[in-house]
Amino acid sequence: MIMRNLTQIATAILLSAALLCACSKEGEKGAKGDKGETGATGATGAAGAQGERGERGERGEQGLQGIQGEQGLQGLQGIQGEQGLTGLTGPAGPQGIAGNAEVMMYAYGSKTFTLATTYELPVRFADAEKSLIYAYFKYGDTWYPIPNFDNLLDYIAYGRIMPTIDAIDKTWTYMEIYLMKPDGSANYNISSVTWAAFRVIVVPIPAENIISAGTGGSSSKGAAPDYSNYAEVAAYYGLPTE
Repeated sequence: MIMRNLTQIATAILLSAALLCACSKEGEKGAKGDKGETGATGATGAAGAQGERGERGERGEQGLQGIQGEQGLQGLQGIQGEQGLTGLTGPAGPQGIAGNAEVMMYAYGSKTFTLATTYELPVRFADAEKSLIYAYFKYGDTWYPIPNFDNLLDYIAYGRIMPTIDAIDKTWTYMEIYLMKPDGSANYNISSVTWAAFRVIVVPIPAENIISAGTGGSSSKGAAPDYSNYAEVAAYYGLPTE
């Protein structure tokens, strides 16, 4: 019985040794197998934590100025705003210079004459005696006073105011004009003259401004104009200059 067991044990040992030898001997390398199919994509992993902010880089150089673009179309006109409030009334202005409502100017057209001529004035002679009367004639483009002592012409024109009586016995006024040589030695009747226009300015003097000789007085309008200059007289009394 014991011998039988020993025989079985020995047999088992031999079989184990044979198997061990057989396993330790390397066999030939087999052929490479086919590549297997790609496996399914794995699930996206969780987002990692945000990294620290890097340092600020240096500022780059300024670029070249770009070309100016074309001018755009004009925009639509805006809506008109509301009317503003009425402003406050300003202070009253200073007192103006006294007017010349009674100053009259009588204009006459062109006239050609020799030696002398007359102009009728629609002014009563009694009123003319209490007025300043200035007369001017236009020769070419220039106005000359009467009398004209500038010797720019070949003659000097003189004038005088005289009364006349109309059909119903009312005293009116006319101005007589006569020409003389520049030296005053004789009448000027060498040739006829043509005046483009003639004007007479009548300035009534208020009764309160008429004073007796020797008592003095002054004008409320300030310095008088140069009465030999028609433009100054017209401007002084607010009359047309043409």
